[in-house]
Amino acid sequence: MGQVSVGVDTSSVFHELLHLKRYFVDGMPKLVYCDDEHEFEDDDDARTPQLFASLDNQIEHLFIVPIELARYSCARGYWEERIGEVLKEPRLPDDGAVMVWEFIHRVLKGGGQSGAAQVQVDQRGLGEACDRFHQAVDESKEAATLCLFETFVPAKLPRACLDYFVQQQEIPLASVKRPAI
Repeated sequence: MGQVSVGVDTSSVFHELLHLKRYFVDGMPKLVYCDDEHEFEDDDDARTPQLFASLDNQIEHLFIVPIELARYSCARGYWEERIGEVLKEPRLPDDGAVMVWEFIHRVLKGGGQSGAAQVQVDQRGLGEACDRFHQAVDESKEAATLCLFETFVPAKLPRACLDYFVQQQEIPLASVKRPAI
């Protein structure tokens, strides 16, 4: 009997399972929008919950993609291509440049896009922000998330919570305490 391929990439399934493991087994929090009282001022403001979800996913990638690549080294090409596309984005925000820089250094261990990422960081004067974020990621997901909010969007900090699914509890991100870096 022949094997039937359904077009499912095993590394992608593994990747999604790693997300679920971190949230539901390891007890990692998920960044969520938590200000139910806030009335959105405009369309950009109304996209805040989706932006929080996207940011959480990007931070999670700093932790799970190294595990994915250790098991499925063939996925490296996908991630290099994806990061290359992000670096070409004409409206890449500063926090995005810091995130890409960290992904290249932490996950890809340098590589072809390292120079392009460094140019983005240098042109924007983000060297210290990259150093702070790198140290925060070393500490924890919570510290990394807080670092990005404090550096780039402090006004939205009161609207950010960390949802701990295992404990069934949300805590305000602003209440997370971490040592000075």
